[in-house]
Amino acid sequence: MKKLIAVAVLAAFSSLPYAAEKDITTDVVVVGQGAAGTAAAFAAAEQGAKVIGLEKKGMVGGTGNFSEGIFAVGSKMQRDYYIPLTKDEAFKKIMNYGHWRSNARLVRAFVDKSADTVEWMQKHGVKFEKLTTNYPGGLYTWHIYQGRGAGWINALQKKGKDKYGMQVLLNTPAEKLIFGKDGKVAGVVAKDKDGNTLNIHAKAVIIATGGFADNPEMMKKYTRFPNTDGIAQTGKNGVGIQMAWSAGGGKEG
Repeated sequence: MKKLIAVAVLAAFSSLPYAAEKDITTDVVVVGQGAAGTAAAFAAAEQGAKVIGLEKKGMVGGTGNFSEGIFAVGSKMQRDYYIPLTKDEAFKKIMNYGHWRSNARLVRAFVDKSADTVEWMQKHGVKFEKLTTNYPGGLYTWHIYQGRGAGWINALQKKGKDKYGMQVLLNTPAEKLIFGKDGKVAGVVAKDKDGNTLNIHAKAVIIATGGFADNPEMMKKYTRFPNTDGIAQTGKNGVGIQMAWSAGGGKEG
């Protein structure tokens, strides 16, 4: 009887999936497949790069699925409605609103590229429902997506896969960066849904994860209101930010 039990236990264990370690090579790996990660992966694939996107959840989009629209100044939609706001005026308004504490170069780039972004999305089939303002008496800079955020994210994901060969691995969280002998980032270590370790070697790594609202320690250390809750923050543990710090990204505080 003991021998039979031992054989049965051995058979049970032998049927369990074996977690392996796999090496994968690509041109670009994008960590996170929300709004930013989808756009980054698609843009790289559009330019001919072999792209792998990593998403720790079972679906793409993240918080971006709940988004309503996108800011832009100087788009064709605005020109069609004779919206007079200029990029210089928008830049000054944004900076004044934040008492000039924002990164001026970053804000300037954001404003200057905004119309091009909308038109790039339209070029790839993204539809916009209307142009409006997102606060009473505000300026008409808010371009509303048709189907909201999930609409364009899923559309670009499908086109990226079908036309450009973009590969997205779901339920596959990134864990840490891979560094070459020269100290430069050379890829990402991830864990797939079957427990396999994926060593993804890449020429470029783009970190496009969410924030850290689901990390109590980081919230306490880096925010004034650590108990603040937001929309769809589950799982946003700051790992992407910590990965960037490990590569020398600017860490404050």
